[in-house]
Amino acid sequence: MIDWRSVLRHASVSTLWALWERLSQDGEMGEMGIVREWHGEEGWGVIDSVDTPGGCWTHQSHLDMEGFRVLHPGQQVDLTFDAHGQDGFPYRAIRVQVPGVPPAKAFEGNNPSDAYGSHVTLHFDQ
Repeated sequence: MIDWRSVLRHASVSTLWALWERLSQDGEMGEMGIVREWHGEEGWGVIDSVDTPGGCWTHQSHLDMEGFRVLHPGQQVDLTFDAHGQDGFPYRAIRVQVPGVPPAKAFEGNNPSDAYGSHVTLHFDQ
């Protein structure tokens, strides 16, 4: 059992903020992972981590980076995942960030994509 009073009394603000972010992710979990395999032509791969036994399925749309999204076997990543599974793997990536690579300005998980937006201009004859 966690003694929350002790944690709150002795934790730094940054530690408490990190804990709050972790608890407020609606079942999503994050940690360091290693790319097991990546199928660049198909845009998907598998990432292994301590908390994802059996592997975490990852699609290129979950890679938080600008430009062409690709990973390489053996590469270290920051992995946010859920336990809903996909394509036979018990876990599914929600967001994958590569240390040292700047995040995308408008990551799909945060902002709606321009690809899903539209507008119309109507001109009427008088």
